[in-house]
Amino acid sequence: MSDAGFPVAPVATAGWTGVGSTLIGSLLNIWLYGIVFHMYVTYWTQTSKDLWWLRLAVPALFIIDTAQTAADCYFAYRVAVDLDHPDTFTILAQWPLQFSAITQAMSALIVTLILIHRLYRLTKNNIYVAVVLSVYSVAVFCVGVSAGVKLWILNFLDFPAVRVANNLVVAWHYMELVLNTVITIGLIFVLSRSRTGFQRTDSLINTLMRGAMQTGFFTSFVSIIVVITWVRTPFEQSYFLIFILPFGRVYSVTLMDTVLTRQLIKQESSDHQSFPTSRVTAPTNTIELRVRKDVSVHYGDRRDSHEKPSSKQPKSTEADAASSLSNIV
Repeated sequence: MSDAGFPVAPVATAGWTGVGSTLIGSLLNIWLYGIVFHMYVTYWTQTSKDLWWLRLAVPALFIIDTAQTAADCYFAYRVAVDLDHPDTFTILAQWPLQFSAITQAMSALIVTLILIHRLYRLTKNNIYVAVVLSVYSVAVFCVGVSAGVKLWILNFLDFPAVRVANNLVVAWHYMELVLNTVITIGLIFVLSRSRTGFQRTDSLINTLMRGAMQTGFFTSFVSIIVVITWVRTPFEQSYFLIFILPFGRVYSVTLMDTVLTRQLIKQESSDHQSFPTSRVTAPTNTIELRVRKDVSVHYGDRRDSHEKPSSKQPKSTEADAASSLSNIV
């Protein structure tokens, strides 16, 4: 075993272990792609008033996910069918593996920039938070692309070059872990301070907090597993392939879940502000009378309606509280 953690010579049975890891990772990626594909279709079939950059980010993620899934299908075929008893070095030299590192970095950049924008809005347009996190996110992207390119042109028998690639991969995932953790903690902290005092609107805020937690938890968890399997497990077994291949889809699934939840929150927020109370339609086509009444609820279902007022007063009306969610979603 070399100092970089790679074997000096491949083991005869290592290729079959690598084949198994490749097949499992590819199947996981296909499964997650099926989930996120349904989310894409749901998003596109709804009426969306999102900003233009978000409407561009969703199809960009779709293209990345589709290209990566197609590459993984080819990777699984190449390793399991086309190659004859491939060893670990032969498996790792296949281009879909390096391509997955680059597409993962692209997906992570898109998702983190969207979450940074949300944090920017929640912190009342704090430009310093947005700039620092955005610069760090771009730096993580550059390290990820560098790792993918290095693995792409790497001769795995050149151990000094292998050491550089190993350090890039580890640094990339550690940086991703830090970025995802900071964004998640920031979103949860700001959202927890945005509670309105109304049960209905606070439940919507709790939904946003859940989305932030699942995005940060799942991506951070996979980053940790990738580092552990890359550094601590025998390289011949290639366990890291199980987690590296579908990693980009984890970002897509968590983001699209948040985006779809965001659509629901906007709909519920508008329902808080006004709703139709009656509609009378004449039996002929000559006259159609519609009566719409805007109802403003002054007390709503405040939790503290029978409690003493605290120093932190809730919004005066539930409609005002609901409209304030536009700054969050």
